[in-house]
Amino acid sequence: MQGRDDPKREGLVIQDSHSDEKQERLKEKLRDELGPMICGLLDQSSGIEDILVNEDCRIWVKRTGSAFEHIGELASRQSRGAMMTIASMQKTTVTEGKPVLESQLPIWKYRFAGLIEPVVLSPSFAIRVKSDKKRSLRDLQRQGILTTKDDPRNRRSEQEDFIAAVRNLDHLEVIQQAIIAHKNILVVGGTGAGKTTIANAILEEIGTLTPGDRVLVIEDTQELLLDSANSLSMLATTEFDQLKCLKVALRLKPDRIVVGEVRDGAAALPLLKSWNTGHPGGVSTLHANSAAEALDRLEALVREATDAPQQRMIGSAVDLVISVVNDPVQGRKVQEVAVVTGYENGRYVLTQV
Repeated sequence: MQGRDDPKREGLVIQDSHSDEKQERLKEKLRDELGPMICGLLDQSSGIEDILVNEDCRIWVKRTGSAFEHIGELASRQSRGAMMTIASMQKTTVTEGKPVLESQLPIWKYRFAGLIEPVVLSPSFAIRVKSDKKRSLRDLQRQGILTTKDDPRNRRSEQEDFIAAVRNLDHLEVIQQAIIAHKNILVVGGTGAGKTTIANAILEEIGTLTPGDRVLVIEDTQELLLDSANSLSMLATTEFDQLKCLKVALRLKPDRIVVGEVRDGAAALPLLKSWNTGHPGGVSTLHANSAAEALDRLEALVREATDAPQQRMIGSAVDLVISVVNDPVQGRKVQEVAVVTGYENGRYVLTQV
């Protein structure tokens, strides 16, 4: 039996003491790097749901029952330092080759997701704050979360209703109404047809018509221009592709997900799932010569990722297809705007508007 004066035991005590001191120093360092504004929100977290820092250094906070609010800024060096400190405390790393940090935030134990270059222009992160109190079913009813089956908020507007609402509008007005209604928009055309031009115009309109929406853009070549105040642009790389960007994007509190171009099934399938499950109002581009051909091509891309039939999911996820051509005589022109109402009898149902 080892005595109290056993050298091995004393060594363990000293080692544990040094480890505790190191952790305390790291905690102090993390507080300094996050700054008094973010730490103050985390320390008094009642009513706070999310805290974000975007690549433009702006700090955004979402409180229960309210939209995101811009409250200040955090310097890039502090964001980067905080991520490095969190990685050290969680015994992991964040580097150019591994630019994503998904972890528990030390001290407060909240969910943390962050990105560094080259996927983003400047370090960015999101903190998901756990609710500080439980809510009963009766609480949810009083807050209007639980209602009745006839509550119009219980179901997404039917595409037929949307078609009726935009039937006599011009294409500009149709697109504006689609943006307001958070419809998922697919812009299609051949190489050089002007897909990016149309997508950028839609992004500008999103910033104007829905300024409170948080927009996340994923590209492999930076071409899209963001006009939304609360936005984040992610650049896919060889090591960190579109699929990985999409997966981490879902932890960064997007209202809308924009993909510069769907190139393969690995990205197409999760994009459709995200559009179809809680993140409507997205935009993406695709190489195709018409609206009908675009949905068939999207189906072929998805088939690269799964053998399971996904036509009904495509018919449900994609709401509006904008087809643009580069005519040798007339030049670039939107040739059709079509509303997708589903997949029936072996084909996609499209209505030209």
